[in-house]
Amino acid sequence: MSLNIFGIRHHGPGCSRSLNAALETLQPDILLVEAPPEGEEIIELAANPEMIPPVAMIVYPPDKPDAAVFYPFASFSPEWNAIQFALKKNIPLRFIDLPYKHRFALDETETEKEIEKEKISKQKNNDANSTNSPDSQSQDANSPDANIDANSDNDDAKISAADKSFAQQIIDDPLGVLSQAAGFDDNETWWEQVIEQSKGESIEIFNGIFEAMFALRERVNAELDENKQDVNNFCNENSDGGNDSTDNKRNENSGGFDARFFRDRCEVYRESWMRQCVRKALSEGFRKIAVVCGAWHAPVLNVISDSESLTKLTPTEKADDFLLRKLPKSKLKVSVTWTPWTFSRLAYRSGYGAGVVSPGWYEHLWTTPDRAALRWISLAARLLRAESFDASAANIIEAVRLADSLASLRNRPAVGLAEVNESILTTLCRGDFMPLNLIRRKLETGYKIGSVPKETPAVPLLRDIEAEQKRLRMKVSEEIISIDLDLRKESDRAKSRLLHRLNLIGVEWGKLGGEQVRSLGTFHEFWQLQWQVEFVVRIIESNVLGNTIESAVSGAVRGRSETIKTLPELTALIEAALKAEVSAAAIDELLERLRNESAVSTDTSGLMLAIPSLSNILQYGDVRGTKAKNLEPVYNAIFERILASLVLASSALDDEAAAKRVVEINVIQDSLRLYSTETRRKDWQGVLVKMSKSDVVHGLLRGRCTRILYEDGVMSEEDLGRSIGLAVTTTVEAIKVAQWMQGFLYGSGQLLLQYDLLWGILNLWLSSLSEEKFKELLPLLRRAFSEFSMPEIRMMSEKVKKLGLPNNSATKIPNSAAMTMSTSIQKKNTQVDEKRIELVLPILRKIIAEKF
Repeated sequence: MSLNIFGIRHHGPGCSRSLNAALETLQPDILLVEAPPEGEEIIELAANPEMIPPVAMIVYPPDKPDAAVFYPFASFSPEWNAIQFALKKNIPLRFIDLPYKHRFALDETETEKEIEKEKISKQKNNDANSTNSPDSQSQDANSPDANIDANSDNDDAKISAADKSFAQQIIDDPLGVLSQAAGFDDNETWWEQVIEQSKGESIEIFNGIFEAMFALRERVNAELDENKQDVNNFCNENSDGGNDSTDNKRNENSGGFDARFFRDRCEVYRESWMRQCVRKALSEGFRKIAVVCGAWHAPVLNVISDSESLTKLTPTEKADDFLLRKLPKSKLKVSVTWTPWTFSRLAYRSGYGAGVVSPGWYEHLWTTPDRAALRWISLAARLLRAESFDASAANIIEAVRLADSLASLRNRPAVGLAEVNESILTTLCRGDFMPLNLIRRKLETGYKIGSVPKETPAVPLLRDIEAEQKRLRMKVSEEIISIDLDLRKESDRAKSRLLHRLNLIGVEWGKLGGEQVRSLGTFHEFWQLQWQVEFVVRIIESNVLGNTIESAVSGAVRGRSETIKTLPELTALIEAALKAEVSAAAIDELLERLRNESAVSTDTSGLMLAIPSLSNILQYGDVRGTKAKNLEPVYNAIFERILASLVLASSALDDEAAAKRVVEINVIQDSLRLYSTETRRKDWQGVLVKMSKSDVVHGLLRGRCTRILYEDGVMSEEDLGRSIGLAVTTTVEAIKVAQWMQGFLYGSGQLLLQYDLLWGILNLWLSSLSEEKFKELLPLLRRAFSEFSMPEIRMMSEKVKKLGLPNNSATKIPNSAAMTMSTSIQKKNTQVDEKRIELVLPILRKIIAEKF
């Protein structure tokens, strides 16, 4: 009888290679793998030729899909190769990790405990605040509990902080401690050099891993000599209190549990469960048992060792049995399936705790162990050439030589990824990090995505979406893919419909935007597609809404409509629903609610912000083949209410409210350019005329309305000159003039550059301001000019140079403006003080030179 424990690192190609060799040599009659037992029911699918890693096993409760847990596998993962070995040799394969019916229950228990702790903490705080008398304070200070810490003889109090921190360092990052002892800066490089790039294929490598982890765990136990007390406390917390004889025997049955694991109950249960699974296999008479588990767990799973030191680390069967009898069971039903996975989600930077720095590099080590550095540099050069970078054969040779030299200087047994990257940066990239980042993105991580067989169990909604993707020939990829859809084509319209439907159920596979070319017409949609593996969970969650994408979207629309509280949100939902071609019944419900709420709404801002979505629907509805004309009466009613209330609703606004109202006016203006009638435009312009002349309307709004009227041709140059003159007259407060100017110049400085009348009046008005008033208005003026583009600012600076030149049209004020402006403004400061100008010119030149 033999028990062989192979401690591995998840997703390690060197571990996988050695494990394959060890299993071939050992030829076990049963294989135990650290994985969830629920996965055994779908493990046969791993032998299907259509199962191509990377893939992940999903364990989830159907009633609570957001609690799903993923177990990823790559082609170079040791567990995946162990599974393939067992299926190929047709030997028993068991998953020995703690079942999720217990793990979900532990999570629920911990959540309940946290809630209870918060309640107790709040109660204590309330009691402390309400108890402030000297007597009560004295009583607390002299209570028995208060003296425990002061007089404690606990061994834990004698352990130095430095010893504790080192023990915790081992617990948190055992590989980091080993790599530091070996003289490496990081554990990734050390493990890669010693294990993953090792060309040896024997069981000896696992003996070394076992001994290293045993030494670390023994050191932790030696420095934290509190295990038995922790076990006793743990047992007391989980006992039923009804069997004194059992309680009295806890000390002798407790074994040597690691103190750290009592801070994480799940780890205690996991290792106890795995030990019991090993013992079960032994009791069933298997002669050659192979166990594949995480390296950290290996020392405590050897349940038949005669070593005294190892026995201290391994709890007895009675202790494990006692703990496992107290395991809670979740009421949640657990389901399991396979799903495609991606290399980016195997990477450590994705947040995956067992991830590796470079999945692409590890796959390369797995597939091409010989001369890995040379072939990797060749792949990098090929990628750079494909991206139009220069990468010659001579550069490749130099990079390989440099990588070998760096490895020799650092006393490394083989060239690692760090040496390869440094040599590529120096030779192929010529010190430029941009092409190196491209290599890291496309080679080190990559966009590889796996696939699963059709027989894989899945919720009906996922199957329906996959069928649509296949029918429409839409490739699922983690790489960003840009597509241009012509809505006049039935196939493209079907793709657009699917993408809009997925967005409505929270699967944002595609985002509108990208390289839009407006000249192609309004019947084009430009999408950027990028699939994320988490979408599978969202699809599972949405399956309660319907078994097909069409029914699920209808359910999602109805659900969202119940939570919407504003008209803009409602009209945006209607627009999205029409683009997704949701069922007529769901659309009718939305339209009925829109009619009812718009009829009683008194929120002018909400009415105005609801217009853009309605305009889009009415303008583009026919292109999509949707029946959007039912919205026309609702649109007209909302627009009429805006016309009737806007002037009054825009009176006596403060600066912040006026700025928001400007945005809303711009929204209506843009919508009218998209969809309107001549009558509707004239009605809107009539309201803008009233606002531009109203004294109770904020200057920012009056200036913006004036600009819109002039650009729409409603106001002539003569009328504009008169309006500007009235706006800057001395009877108007300077602050209101600045607000009017800010509104008038909003968005673009082209009018100021091309219209000399405005330039001259602005120049004259600024010249008339006193120094104190100019300083007061400067922030407002700077805010107005900050919205201009850099080319516009340059042109303005050139125009400023010509202000003092003779026959400059920018300094002449037309009669229409001059008649309305005060004579004092026109005459004030007409004399130029050249001496004062000479004082500021050097500073002005310096500012302009530095800026431009």
